[in-house]
Order: sequence, then C-alpha cells, then structure tokens
Amino acid sequence: MVVQNQERYIRTSPRRIADEELQHYVDELVCTIADNLCDEIRVYVLHLPGFNAFMMPNGAMFIQSGLLLRVESESELASVIGHEIAHFSEAHSIKNVRRWRKTANTFAVLGAIVGAAGTVAVSSAGTYESASKSLDISNTAVGMLQAAQVFATFQLVAYGRSDEKQADSIGLTSLHKAGFDPSASARVWENYLLEHEAAKKEGGFSILATHPSPRSRFEELRNLAGTLSYENIYTETDPLLLLVNKFRSEWLESEAQALHPLQFEALISRQQLFSKLGPGYLSNLQAFAWVKYGGKQFLSRKKKQEALEKARAHYRSGDASESGLPTEAIRDWGRISQQLGFHDEAKLAFQKYLELTPDAWDAKFLRKELENY
Repeated sequence: MVVQNQERYIRTSPRRIADEELQHYVDELVCTIADNLCDEIRVYVLHLPGFNAFMMPNGAMFIQSGLLLRVESESELASVIGHEIAHFSEAHSIKNVRRWRKTANTFAVLGAIVGAAGTVAVSSAGTYESASKSLDISNTAVGMLQAAQVFATFQLVAYGRSDEKQADSIGLTSLHKAGFDPSASARVWENYLLEHEAAKKEGGFSILATHPSPRSRFEELRNLAGTLSYENIYTETDPLLLLVNKFRSEWLESEAQALHPLQFEALISRQQLFSKLGPGYLSNLQAFAWVKYGGKQFLSRKKKQEALEKARAHYRSGDASESGLPTEAIRDWGRISQQLGFHDEAKLAFQKYLELTPDAWDAKFLRKELENY
C-alpha cells in the first residue's frame, strides 16, 4: 500500500517528464530487457539530477534525468535497466522489508514515508534533501508534497551490497541475451569514475551509498563481460543520444545547481565528447556551478572568494570561445568581475551585454551604473 501511494504521487509529480517520444523509447527498451516481465513493469522518467535509477517492489521503475545524461549509448542504459529489473525479479525490496520488520528501523523507514507529505527533510535521505533545496522545488505546499514523495520513495530501495552484486550478474546476462553490448555495463562505471573521484568527499548524491565502490564494480563487470562475445559498434546516431539532446541543456542546468562544482566539471568533460552544446554555453554552466557553491552559508570567506574567482575564469574562457557566452551570462560575468574588484573587465562585459540586448529589462539600470565608471 505504501509503495502504491508513492507511485501515485510520482505519477502526477511535476518532476515526471511528460514526453511521449522519450516515454515510448524507455518503455520499449524495458520490454526488450524484461521479456516476460514486461507487463508487470511501469517506467517513470523524473527530472532529478544525480546518477540514479531505482526499482520498487510493485513493478514501478524510476529513471532520473541525471542518469540519462551520463549514459552514452543505448547499451549503457539497457545495462542499468537490466540491473533494476533483476532487483524486481529477485524480490530484493520485499526481502529487505522482511529484514526491516525484525528491527526498529522498520518504524523509522515507514514513519519517514508516511510523514513525507509534511516535510522534505526525510530522515535517511540527507543527500536528497540537499538536492531538493538546490532545486527550490519546495517553494509551495504542492511542490513540497510532490518533492517529498519523490525523495521518500528512495527509502524503500536501499539494497544491500550482496543484492547489488547479484543484480549486476543477472542484469548482465539479460543484457547479453537481449542482444546489447555486455561491456556497456562496465563502461557506465568507468565513465562515472572520473566524476566520482573528481569531487571526492564533496561529491553530490548518487546511487553509491549502498552499492559496491565504482572501482570494484567496474572491474567485476568488465571481467564478467569479457566472457561474453559481442561486436561493439558505437555511433553518434544512437537513438538514446538523439533523445537526450532534446533535454540536455535543461538537465545540465539542474546538475549545476545540485552538484559540487568539481564533480560538475568532470561531468562537463564527458558531455563535451558527444553533446551539441557549444563551449561557451558549457563554460557558463561551470561558472554558474561555482557561483552557486560560493553562495553557501557554511563556506569561509576565503572559500567564497576562491569560488567566485573560478566562476570568473570560466566566464572569461566562455567569452573567448568560438561560440561565446550566452547573452545573460555576459551580464553575470560583469557582476562577478565587479564583485571581485575587476572594474575594467566588468565595464567591458556590461557594454557588450548592452550592445547585444539594448532593450533588455535591466538596460536602463546598467547604463546608469556605467556612468559611474
């Protein structure tokens, strides 16, 4: 009953991505992997940052936009789906609930879920709490309710490490049987290692809390895949990449708000390999990530200063790139330069912004401000 209630809330959540083409694509991919379990599984794609997908014991599967950003081929996404379906076929969640019933944690978990409608601060999902704050999705009572239900759902899928290893093995077999590249399972983790290691302890949220380490997982999956034959063919017209490109800029903006800037920079380094976004736009996002980080209350004055200096460096790099900065980013660059005391640079940025958008809503204010230089 609890799980069905969570699915009902998420089904109508503003975080659910209502795109028919994307929904049809993931539905077909799930059925290809799930085979005779196809009719028992329902898939929801959520606009949530973070490298995550999770499966509920009633057959509801959730795939976060952050994961779709990070997988680089259809086979890689299929490997994640195969892993989640294995959790369902092996009833890992049901087994966990039975274990929880023997401990006081049962009441803590169910209490968090039942109480989620009143608060986003769900007990054991601290990383998701920070995500909700970053995304400002609890500005209204409805937003708070919807966000809490999404985050509370994660409470029910904290699988043990033995469950994860079993799901990896079964999922890899299903992946190969369905005709996908078995080495894709290892590549998912190989690519994520750069991002995970870049941020170290300051990394954002992901599926890593209950999983084996990315390094050991990559090595085990690589060894398993090595026993299976497949002709690996990579193409830029991979249907997954074409679909994700429709949403890539929007999803990256959410990641910039939620991740530590070092982790976000590692994510961007992979995105540059296959995305159609210009270097100026990506530099703007990296600058934005540092600005957001520099605004955190817990940072020392020195750390705040360093964050703004890194943001300024990214703005300068984006402006010098072939594609240039987005127009509003030029104004933001001027503000950061002004704040750091680089007034000549701020003046040039403001003048450039006004040349490009002479009728901007803040044009009158900026012209008056430039008179003081």
